[in-house]
Amino acid sequence: MDWLAAGARMRARLCKYAIAAVKAMTKLRRQSFAGGKVITELPLETDATTVTRIMTLSDEISADELRALMATGANDANQSVQLLDVRSSLERLFGAIKPSAHVSLGALEKPDASALLAKQGLRPDKRTVVYCASGMRSLRALEVLRERHGFTRAQSLHGGMRAWRRV
Repeated sequence: MDWLAAGARMRARLCKYAIAAVKAMTKLRRQSFAGGKVITELPLETDATTVTRIMTLSDEISADELRALMATGANDANQSVQLLDVRSSLERLFGAIKPSAHVSLGALEKPDASALLAKQGLRPDKRTVVYCASGMRSLRALEVLRERHGFTRAQSLHGGMRAWRRV
């Protein structure tokens, strides 16, 4: 029975470290958008050793800002925005922001994704807002869209569908 207790202790310890890491990353993300302040290192209480890229204030848009943009875009073609959902097909069944194209993050990272984006009617020169469930996958998708597919006017929905549903 000692191995059961040891396993439970190990799971509790791993869970504790995972929660600490999530809290640290949330704190880092919150700080990086406070007045455009750039964060160059992780808080000391984490075990993480590197940060690959610090996102800037212009990389994300709030749910309120997106609603306002969509409202003005309906009346003004120059302000219109295209939406890209990078969640899985199963997640999309539970709701989506309409109208939005759907290309999962996995498909977006494949070499032939440009054709898939074009098939969905997405244009690299048009303002694009990418969203997922909580805003993390959309940040990765934002990087991929900019670096591999030339979407220079792309932004991520801060907080994803969770934030959208709260507004």
